Amino acid sequence: MKMINALKILVLLCLLGMSTQSQALNTEETIYADLMTRNNAIHVKVAAQSIFNKNMGNVELTDIAAEVLNQSLNGSINLDVDIQSWLAKAVGASGNLRYNDFLTSVIDSDVPGKLVKFTKQARDNLVKKSTDTFIPGKLKLAEVVDKIAKDKLNAKSSLTREQFNMVYPGDTVNKALDTLGMPDNISVVFANKRQAWLGTVRYSMLSISYQKLGTLNFEYFGDQGNWIVDNVKQAYREVTSSSSAADAASVRNHQMMGNNPNAVRGYIKRIMNQGGGTQLDMDLAAERLYSDLNTRSYVDTLSWACKLLAMSGNSRYRTVLEYTMENSEFRKLRNYAHKSVKQITGGNDKQYTKGDVFKAATAK
Repeated sequence: MKMINALKILVLLCLLGMSTQSQALNTEETIYADLMTRNNAIHVKVAAQSIFNKNMGNVELTDIAAEVLNQSLNGSINLDVDIQSWLAKAVGASGNLRYNDFLTSVIDSDVPGKLVKFTKQARDNLVKKSTDTFIPGKLKLAEVVDKIAKDKLNAKSSLTREQFNMVYPGDTVNKALDTLGMPDNISVVFANKRQAWLGTVRYSMLSISYQKLGTLNFEYFGDQGNWIVDNVKQAYREVTSSSSAADAASVRNHQMMGNNPNAVRGYIKRIMNQGGGTQLDMDLAAERLYSDLNTRSYVDTLSWACKLLAMSGNSRYRTVLEYTMENSEFRKLRNYAHKSVKQITGGNDKQYTKGDVFKAATAK
């Protein structure tokens, strides 16, 4: 009898067209949730575009997009109308009537015409029946951030170099994540390429990294409707007591450690244009901040170092940026450190401290 009653309930739910309301986020969806809950407009835009382009309909993920849009409209999050429009489109991609009242309230409020246009289009896409309604303000984004941070900590940390090497350029983000699982850090980086008639075009790339193994940079291809691995960057091997003398020498002779501030700045700008550097690049940028934050000739160069660390999104560099904010005598550098630390995500990564990258080399 109990089984018959359960079947009746299941049939009733299907007849009502009720969608699953509590589907857990998979790894890819968690990445987009992570990007959307940062105080970083570019990250939010890339996440919203990904959700829309891939027609993702997970209610848990769409609720986050809707709440970020809601908070941007009430002034809690600073996003421009273009990004707000992408968030509305992401909500519409779910097709779920759960968001009809919310999108209607956006349309009826005092918002720019561009947002009204795209929100109406999003609302027109809502055709899937739902037994409940999205309530703005009910979802606490701070709780989402905490949950994502815990998921990262609980993710398996036993990945090997061999597993990392199983991912190749041309693989989809889905395949890469199935192979490697939750990354340690997620960010958006930029690259340039030449296109006929258009000249140099700057575009965003999704970048995910696995501690001590390396970083994967993805480019979005519309014809495939997916993020595709553009390049795989191996992380440098940490210099330890068992490292070779050549490893230590490569650290000491690295371009980031040059004596010409213009050359160092040029190197930083070049690797940023190429999509971001290795962990060694980041560690040495942090080392230069500790060492030269009060050297006048390096103010502009180290401002770029701050932007490089911000681009990484790696919480490993929060302390050095805060140290720069508090201790540099140059306002320009303090300001860049302040802007950059805001883009460093939550996390409990071991902080880079002055001299870490040289300890083993000094011990030899």
